[in-house]
Formats: sequence, C-alpha cells, structure tokens
Amino acid sequence: KSWLTVVSLCTALAVNAMASELTWPSGWTEPYPAHRVIGPLYNVGFEDLSVFLIVTEEGSILINTGLADSVDPIRKNIESLGFDIADVKVLLCMQSHFDHAAALAEIKDLTGAKLYATKRDAAVLEAGGKNDPHFGDEPWAWFDPVVVDQLISQDDGITLGGVTLSVHEH
Repeated sequence: KSWLTVVSLCTALAVNAMASELTWPSGWTEPYPAHRVIGPLYNVGFEDLSVFLIVTEEGSILINTGLADSVDPIRKNIESLGFDIADVKVLLCMQSHFDHAAALAEIKDLTGAKLYATKRDAAVLEAGGKNDPHFGDEPWAWFDPVVVDQLISQDDGITLGGVTLSVHEH
C-alpha cells in the first residue's frame, strides 16, 4: 500500500511541475501532418493528441480538439486536406479532460457546430473542467466552458451525411 502512495505522490508532483512551467509534452502541441486514415476519416491533430475529422456530403464531424491553443493548427491541417473548418457541423469528444476538450468552445463559436456528449462528460465540459474528477482541483486544467447541445448515451447513433457513429461509453 505504501509504494502506491509514493507512486501517486510522484505522479502528482510531476504533473504539478509540468503545469507550473506551462509546458506540455511536445507531442501535444506539435502538429502532425494531416492525413487520411481510412475512407472519410482524417487525422488533423497532433503527434500524441489525436483530433479526427470525418467528412460527409452534409458537413464534417470533428472529434477532440486538444489543448486551448489548438484551433489554428487544427484549422491549418483541415485546410491542407482541401477542407474547411467552417464545414464542421458536429463536435464530439472522446473524454472531457482539458487535453482533449479545451478548444471545443472556440471551435463551436467559430463553426456553429452542435456539441454532443455523454451526461458525465457534459457536466465537465459545461463547467470548463472545474469538476473533472481527475484534474478539477488544478486551475491549469480548466478551459472555457462549452454548452452541450445534445446528450448521448451507449448505443446511440450520431448521423451526418450518410455516416453513422455509434456511442460506446467506457
């Protein structure tokens, strides 16, 4: 039991040290060349933080946004593929931690897209991360709150332009 306490303390100190310097792993901030993954699915994110774009004939679905300063690199990656960020109609997030969701509010304002989230994630997104069970006590993990337009749950389908995604809660 005591070694777990030591490991937890070391992890907490490492994360706090990283946050106090406001430097993130380079893989979280360095854009990765945008590319098609398969079919209408594209990676438009970073080396170690995935941001996915699904292109349909009725607009696009953007999954994840990375850190707060991620909008311009994401936009540039989308444009490098010949697409427009303004065509994003649906926003999704794999998890509501700051490193996956911090730019959602800005992208939602920019595009007018609808944000879909599970009930638990919606609470964290709408509170700007302040109630995140993992990072809520850390001001460096807070982000601009964003209104969730539609709650989703296990096995729901999200359909746009002939593409349907299935929700899998974990």
